[in-house]
Amino acid sequence: VVSTDPTVVETAGDQYEVVAHDEVRRGRIRSWEKDSRVEFLGQLGLHRGRQQFVVFDPGWILKE
Repeated sequence: VVSTDPTVVETAGDQYEVVAHDEVRRGRIRSWEKDSRVEFLGQLGLHRGRQQFVVFDPGWILKE
């Protein structure tokens, strides 16, 4: 995790915002601390020209 507002992760040298569309998942994602290692599944997409991972299911957050 390289940023917490918004939540941004880095993988393979690229940065991606991590988002969710419901409060429970969004709260879990917002609780991640900067410089922590997390594991999750997300659908890669673009929003306003920025790359992001969308977490659609609570089971997609594997390790916090």
